[in-house]
Amino acid sequence: MSASEQLRQLMLRLGGEIDSHDLEQLRVPDSSAAHAADALAAEGQSTTLTNHGLRSYAFGALLGIREGRAFDPEVFYVASILHDIGLMPAFDRGGRFEDDGDAVTRELLAEVGWEPTRAERAGKAVRDHWHGPENEGDVESLLLAYGTSVDVGGWRLDEFTSATLEAFLDAVPRCGFKEYFLELVEGKIARGGDPHLEEIAMSGFTERVRSTPFAE
Repeated sequence: MSASEQLRQLMLRLGGEIDSHDLEQLRVPDSSAAHAADALAAEGQSTTLTNHGLRSYAFGALLGIREGRAFDPEVFYVASILHDIGLMPAFDRGGRFEDDGDAVTRELLAEVGWEPTRAERAGKAVRDHWHGPENEGDVESLLLAYGTSVDVGGWRLDEFTSATLEAFLDAVPRCGFKEYFLELVEGKIARGGDPHLEEIAMSGFTERVRSTPFAE
C-alpha cells in the first residue's frame, strides 16, 4: 500500500471524529509530485520512517486546521514524507541530515517540473522541521515542526481524542518507531558531519523519546 493510500485509509477512519470540511483539507492531490515522493519513500526508506512522515503530516495538518492556518497540502505532504530521508545512509551527503533531506526533496520536485520557488517551500519545511521556522508565515515548515513534535515527543498529544489517536495508530502503525528512530540518529552521528544532531543527542534526547506516551 502506498503512503498516499495509507493516508486515504486514515481519512476514512477519522470520518466520525472530524468535521467533513476539515477532513477534506487533509486530502493530498493525486499528483506527479505526490506519486514521486511515495515512490522515493518506498525505495529509499523504511516503512517505519515513512509512517512517521504520514503521522507527522496528519498531526500537523489537524493542528494547523484548528489554528486556522491555510497550507498547501501537496507541499506539506511531500515534505512530511521525506523529511527524515537524510538520516538514511544512501542519502547522507555528509552534512546536517535536514540539509541533505532538503536537497533530495528539491531535486525530486525539480524532476517533476515544479518551479524552484515552490520546491523551496517543501525543501525549507524539511530543513526547518526540527526547531521550526523563524517566521510562522512559513506555514508548511511550521506544521511539519508541529507534526514531528507530536509524533516524536508527544507534544500536544492531549489535544487529540483517544478515538483519533486509535485511528492514527491503526491506519499508520508505529512499527517500533522509537527504537528505530534512535538507531537512525545514532548511525548518523557515527558517520559524522552533523554537530547539531550530536548536541541534541547529548541533551537527553534518547530519554525523551523513550518516555513519550506511545508504546513504541
